[in-house]
Amino acid sequence: MTKEEAKEISLEVWRYLAEHGEIKSNLALPEAMFEKIKNFVGWCPLCELFNPDGNYHDGHNCSGCPLDDDNCINNGSLFKQWENLPRGESGNEQRAKAAAEIARKIGAWEPEENNA
Repeated sequence: MTKEEAKEISLEVWRYLAEHGEIKSNLALPEAMFEKIKNFVGWCPLCELFNPDGNYHDGHNCSGCPLDDDNCINNGSLFKQWENLPRGESGNEQRAKAAAEIARKIGAWEPEENNA
Protein backbone atom coordinates (compact mmCIF):
# COMPACT_ATOMS: atom_id res chain seq x y z
CA MET A 1 0.00 0.00 0.00
CA THR A 2 1.26 3.47 -0.79
CA LYS A 3 1.09 6.41 1.59
CA GLU A 4 -1.49 8.02 -0.69
CA GLU A 5 -3.68 4.92 -0.48
CA ALA A 6 -3.33 4.87 3.30
CA LYS A 7 -4.29 8.54 3.43
CA GLU A 8 -7.33 8.01 1.21
CA ILE A 9 -8.68 5.08 3.23
CA SER A 10 -7.94 6.80 6.55
CA LEU A 11 -9.78 9.93 5.44
CA GLU A 12 -12.76 7.88 4.34
CA VAL A 13 -12.97 6.21 7.75
CA TRP A 14 -12.35 9.28 9.92
CA ARG A 15 -14.66 11.54 7.93
CA TYR A 16 -17.38 8.93 8.33
CA LEU A 17 -16.69 8.73 12.06
CA ALA A 18 -16.85 12.54 12.26
CA GLU A 19 -20.36 12.35 10.79
CA HIS A 20 -21.35 9.49 13.10
CA GLY A 21 -20.26 10.37 16.62
CA GLU A 22 -22.37 7.52 17.98
CA ILE A 23 -19.81 5.05 16.61
CA LYS A 24 -17.26 4.18 19.28
CA SER A 25 -15.41 1.34 17.50
CA ASN A 26 -14.28 0.60 13.97
CA LEU A 27 -16.23 -2.66 14.33
CA ALA A 28 -19.40 -0.58 13.98
CA LEU A 29 -18.40 0.89 10.61
CA PRO A 30 -20.46 -0.11 7.57
CA GLU A 31 -19.35 -3.57 6.45
CA ALA A 32 -17.87 -2.39 3.13
CA MET A 33 -15.75 0.20 4.93
CA PHE A 34 -14.60 -2.20 7.63
CA GLU A 35 -13.61 -4.71 4.93
CA LYS A 36 -11.06 -2.15 3.69
CA ILE A 37 -9.31 -1.96 7.07
CA LYS A 38 -9.94 -5.29 8.78
CA ASN A 39 -6.56 -6.82 7.87
CA PHE A 40 -4.49 -3.78 8.86
CA VAL A 41 -2.56 -3.50 12.10
CA GLY A 42 -4.93 -1.84 14.57
CA TRP A 43 -7.57 -1.70 11.80
CA CYS A 44 -5.71 1.38 10.61
CA PRO A 45 -3.94 2.05 7.30
CA LEU A 46 -1.57 4.44 9.08
CA CYS A 47 -0.58 1.83 11.66
CA GLU A 48 -0.09 -0.61 8.81
CA LEU A 49 2.44 1.80 7.28
CA PHE A 50 4.15 3.26 10.32
CA ASN A 51 3.95 0.35 12.77
CA PRO A 52 3.60 -2.79 10.63
CA ASP A 53 4.89 -5.11 13.37
CA GLY A 54 2.13 -3.89 15.71
CA ASN A 55 4.67 -3.11 18.44
CA TYR A 56 2.92 -0.50 20.55
CA HIS A 57 5.09 -0.99 23.61
CA ASP A 58 8.68 -0.49 24.75
CA GLY A 59 8.81 3.12 23.60
CA HIS A 60 8.01 2.25 19.98
CA ASN A 61 7.22 5.35 18.07
CA CYS A 62 5.27 5.63 14.85
CA SER A 63 7.68 8.03 13.20
CA GLY A 64 6.14 9.68 10.16
CA CYS A 65 2.51 9.18 11.13
CA PRO A 66 0.49 12.32 10.38
CA LEU A 67 -1.16 12.06 13.79
CA ASP A 68 2.31 12.71 15.25
CA ASP A 69 1.68 10.75 18.39
CA ASP A 70 4.30 8.41 19.78
CA ASN A 71 1.64 5.82 19.20
CA CYS A 72 -2.11 5.66 19.47
CA ILE A 73 -2.27 3.59 22.63
CA ASN A 74 -0.88 6.49 24.68
CA ASN A 75 -3.61 8.16 26.71
CA GLY A 76 -2.80 11.59 25.30
CA SER A 77 -3.10 10.54 21.67
CA LEU A 78 -5.89 11.85 19.47
CA PHE A 79 -7.09 8.30 18.93
CA LYS A 80 -7.34 7.62 22.69
CA GLN A 81 -9.16 10.91 23.18
CA TRP A 82 -11.71 9.75 20.58
CA GLU A 83 -11.90 6.21 21.94
CA ASN A 84 -12.26 7.14 25.62
CA LEU A 85 -15.16 9.56 25.29
CA PRO A 86 -18.34 8.42 27.07
CA ARG A 87 -21.42 7.14 25.32
CA GLY A 88 -24.46 9.38 25.12
CA GLU A 89 -25.31 12.59 23.33
CA SER A 90 -22.53 14.69 24.87
CA GLY A 91 -19.90 12.02 24.24
CA ASN A 92 -21.16 11.50 20.71
CA GLU A 93 -20.77 15.19 19.93
CA GLN A 94 -17.26 15.26 21.40
CA ARG A 95 -16.36 12.04 19.58
CA ALA A 96 -17.49 13.55 16.28
CA LYS A 97 -15.29 16.60 16.93
CA ALA A 98 -12.32 14.40 17.85
CA ALA A 99 -12.81 12.33 14.69
CA ALA A 100 -13.00 15.53 12.63
CA GLU A 101 -9.69 16.68 14.15
CA ILE A 102 -8.09 13.36 13.26
CA ALA A 103 -9.45 13.67 9.70
CA ARG A 104 -8.16 17.25 9.51
CA LYS A 105 -4.64 16.18 10.51
CA ILE A 106 -4.64 13.32 8.03
CA GLY A 107 -6.00 15.62 5.31
CA ALA A 108 -3.22 18.14 5.93
CA TRP A 109 -0.59 15.41 5.57
CA GLU A 110 1.29 15.50 2.28
CA PRO A 111 2.85 12.07 1.90
CA GLU A 112 5.85 11.49 -0.27
CA GLU A 113 5.12 9.85 -3.60
CA ASN A 114 7.09 6.68 -2.88
CA ASN A 115 5.75 3.58 -1.15
CA ALA A 116 6.15 3.18 2.57
